[in-house]
Amino acid sequence: MADETQRGSASGLQPDIAAVLSAESAGVELDPPTEHPPSDTVDRMASVADEAAHLARHDSEILERSARLTALEAEAGRQRQRLEALHAASGDQAADIERLDVLARKAADTRARRDDFSVADVGKGVDDREGRQIEEVFARKTGSYAVYRVKDGDVWVQMADSSEDAEKQRVALGKISIVRWDIDRLADGWKREAHYHRELAAGLQLALGLDEQGAQDKLTRVLDALRQERAIAGRVQYMFLSACLAAILLCALYVFSELIYPFSTPSTNVWLAGKGGLVGAFLSVAISFRGRTVALDNDWKSNAMEGAVRLSIGVIAGGFLLLALGSGFLARVVAGDVSGVGQIATWQAAVTLGFLGGFVERLVPSLLEKAQPQSAAQGAAQGAAPGQQKAT
Repeated sequence: MADETQRGSASGLQPDIAAVLSAESAGVELDPPTEHPPSDTVDRMASVADEAAHLARHDSEILERSARLTALEAEAGRQRQRLEALHAASGDQAADIERLDVLARKAADTRARRDDFSVADVGKGVDDREGRQIEEVFARKTGSYAVYRVKDGDVWVQMADSSEDAEKQRVALGKISIVRWDIDRLADGWKREAHYHRELAAGLQLALGLDEQGAQDKLTRVLDALRQERAIAGRVQYMFLSACLAAILLCALYVFSELIYPFSTPSTNVWLAGKGGLVGAFLSVAISFRGRTVALDNDWKSNAMEGAVRLSIGVIAGGFLLLALGSGFLARVVAGDVSGVGQIATWQAAVTLGFLGGFVERLVPSLLEKAQPQSAAQGAAQGAAPGQQKAT
């Protein structure tokens, strides 16, 4: 029965083939057939549309919830960072408070030690009243004084336990304070530092015993001996560095004169004159060393700089004198009983002229000072009218 119904509906939906063919042969146009879907199909389509709308709303809700979860996670991360920062700050504050407590305890201990420290407490390996570790005790008199050296190398004293005696010792120490600190400064790092510390301790012992004049005489002699030692060492160092720098400059001048820019004639060979000036400057340094007129300085950098400047002046002065005489800028060069005139024809003359400029340190500056007013006067005379020139 169902099959018959389906066939009937199918036959109702499809036009008769014979009728269509006859109509096409007769030239009659037929209207297209109209199909009407069954009602259950429409219901299913509406159900599917409702399900799709429901799924779309569900997807939008899921996306919205996901966005809210992402925002909550970001906020949670920021809160976590703030909590970590607060925790770190609280930890730093706790560490600062602990350090302040330690410093306060140390200050209290130092204050108590300073109030209670006496001559009897002075000993090797203990801390003095200022918290400095004592390395060596030079002298001690029970209840009166103690002289010792601390770990950093300075020499200090512990005055009498009696406040009245301590005040007298303080006055005596004040009178030798300048000599004391000069010795301590010059002995610091010196090769005989231990020896001069013992000498300084002996002078301080005299001052603490209220022998002010004896302490002053003792420390003055010690300071003079220390200065003399350092002066000798400074001169030796200065001479050694000057010799090394002279050798370096001589090699440099040789390279320039032979390889880089050689000159063929002695009258223009500034390198040759510079070598002579270098030798003259070094001889001047040696004479100063022999006469002990080199300034006291044990800093090798300062000594090297001073030696380099002095030797460089000799090189420049030697080359300048050669050029000044060869160009006619100077008619002659006079240094005491020695004079140079005219052109330089031989290499011996160029070397001698350079040696003279390097040895006499003030020769070139004095020549320039004399030439300056003459040049100014000549320029003024040439610029003036002939009728306005002063007769001489």
